Amino acid sequence: MALSLMNEFFSVRSGQQTCSVVNTGSNYWNPPPIDYIKVNCDAAWNSTTCRAGLGSVIRDSTSSLLGGLARPTSCGSALIAESKAILEGVKLAKDLEVRKLVVETDSKVIIDNLRNPSTSEDWRICPIIRSIRKLSSSFSDIRWEWIPREANRAAHIAASLAIGAVGLSRWATQPPLPLVRVLRNDGLPCPPNATD
Repeated sequence: MALSLMNEFFSVRSGQQTCSVVNTGSNYWNPPPIDYIKVNCDAAWNSTTCRAGLGSVIRDSTSSLLGGLARPTSCGSALIAESKAILEGVKLAKDLEVRKLVVETDSKVIIDNLRNPSTSEDWRICPIIRSIRKLSSSFSDIRWEWIPREANRAAHIAASLAIGAVGLSRWATQPPLPLVRVLRNDGLPCPPNATD
C-alpha cells in the first residue's frame, strides 16, 4: 500500500509514469517440494516477564496440516526463545517420523548458525543449536530456510497463543481457532476447529 502511494506521489509530482513493484510472493507461505514436510517455527517473548511462547506448524507438499504445537516456557532472550522453537519443531517432525524436512523461521541468526557450523554461535544458544544439529541426523535430508515474518504467520500465531498458556498444546487435526483462520487465509486446507 505504502509503495503504491509512493509511486502515485512521484508519478503526479514528475508528470511521468512510474513502474509498479510486483510482489513476488516471497511474503507468503509456500508448500515444500514433493516428498518433503515443512515445519514453520516461531517464538514470542516478553522481556518484562521473560515468558515465551514457542510455536511450530507442520504441513506437507499438498499444503495439508499435519500437526503443530504451542508451548509456553521461560527464557532470557528472544534469540533463546527462537532457537527453542526450532528445537521443538524438529522434535515434533521426528515424532511424526518425517524423513525429509524443511525448517523455516524468521530468525536469520539461527538459520545462519544451523546452515554453517563454522559460524560463530552466540554462547546463549550454543547448547540448543547443538541439540538441533544432533536431532537433524534423524532425517534423510534437512533444509534450513529463512523466511520473512509475513510468511511465518501460522507459527507466529501458535507462539502468541502459547505465551499466555499454562501448558503444552499439541494438535494434529484440530488446531486452535485463531490458527484455523490464518491457515484458511493462506489458502490451505485445514480441518475445522471443534468450536468453529
